[in-house]
Amino acid sequence: MCGISGAIQFDDAFDLYENNLTRGCYSSGLLCVREHRDPLCIKTQGVFDRENLRLKYNITNSIYFLFHSRAPTNSTQTTWTESTTHPFYYKGNYVAHNGIITNINKIQKEYTEQAFNVDSEVIPYLLHMNNNSIPDVYNVLEGLLTSWVVSDTGSVMVVKAGSSLWLDEGSSSFSSTQYKGLKQIDEDGVSWVFVDKILKPYSKFNYTNPYFI
Repeated sequence: MCGISGAIQFDDAFDLYENNLTRGCYSSGLLCVREHRDPLCIKTQGVFDRENLRLKYNITNSIYFLFHSRAPTNSTQTTWTESTTHPFYYKGNYVAHNGIITNINKIQKEYTEQAFNVDSEVIPYLLHMNNNSIPDVYNVLEGLLTSWVVSDTGSVMVVKAGSSLWLDEGSSSFSSTQYKGLKQIDEDGVSWVFVDKILKPYSKFNYTNPYFI
């Protein structure tokens, strides 16, 4: 089980991250979206320390903070590595995913010969192969797919497909877990885009939750 979250202010985002740690704390990832610069990506085994992040990294010029906390779905994993920690990057996009892709083997056979250590790695790969089209990519994937996507240019998207998501469009905060001021999103197959510091409805795509059939 994993948790994703994000907010405009660092402390708000960190509060949401801490609230998600009940879902898993094996590893953590943070992406700081910065104006006119590549996002800053930080990964660690275990849990982030708020003040260490603030003091060690230059995050003051960031306009959005996105977190991921993870409990591995693969019980055989015993050694932490940065390469198997969210977010994952491929040719222009960072992706952090809360869920499981149930048709990963089919995807690899039909769309790519590339091997992935973690199923979530296929999402940024498919985005690159499909001109960053959220509907085209998430129509192909099956399973629980809720995630956030950030491009090198700083574009931020939040996708709701199966896994839980709580959202406040006014403050642009979101979380996998319930938190004050956030509204639970029930509609699947939808995404939001971060524009002018506001998360706005962006696109819809076909999605069937395999666990509600």
